[in-house]
Amino acid sequence: MSTAQVMATLFEIALVGVGAAAVLIGAWTIATGHSPGWVWLARTPSDHYSRLWGIAALLLGLGALIVVISWSSPYRLPAGPAVGFGLQVVAVGIWLYIRSKAGFIES
Repeated sequence: MSTAQVMATLFEIALVGVGAAAVLIGAWTIATGHSPGWVWLARTPSDHYSRLWGIAALLLGLGALIVVISWSSPYRLPAGPAVGFGLQVVAVGIWLYIRSKAGFIES
């Protein structure tokens, strides 16, 4: 096994871990109505947007998992990368919407 293959495998494992963590954080936030309290999720000024944060985190994590599974597993999903990246684009759109409504957009 070459160094490039080892690095690619480690990157895929890391991406799956980050994707799974985002899915868990998103599901927790959607279910409870507030974030677990970590700084990057707790930047919302109130719990008004917390479920949207949860949806964005869930979509971002699912998108990452779908992309990794589509690219690295023997079970190829025909539209997997497109669906995965589409979910991530929707997640970023939700994040930008929250930032614009909550007053986080810098001028």
